[in-house]
Amino acid sequence: MSSDAAWRVGHRAALRPTMIAGTITVLWCSLSIVVGSLRTPISVLVATVVLVSGALLSIPVAHRAVRRAAPEEQP
Repeated sequence: MSSDAAWRVGHRAALRPTMIAGTITVLWCSLSIVVGSLRTPISVLVATVVLVSGALLSIPVAHRAVRRAAPEEQP
């Protein structure tokens, strides 16, 4: 949030882990709908863990990308 450029760099870097987690979550949910034995609360927990993990993983990825993009702004 230090600048618009840093915001864009961070979000661009975070896009990959977020998209991967989102894709896995959608595939898992689709599989859970189709396969009757996977229609359990555990399936919901698995989807939640995957999605939240992807979101949490994107945070350090974004921070590293911003630090690499603007090393002269570091104290």
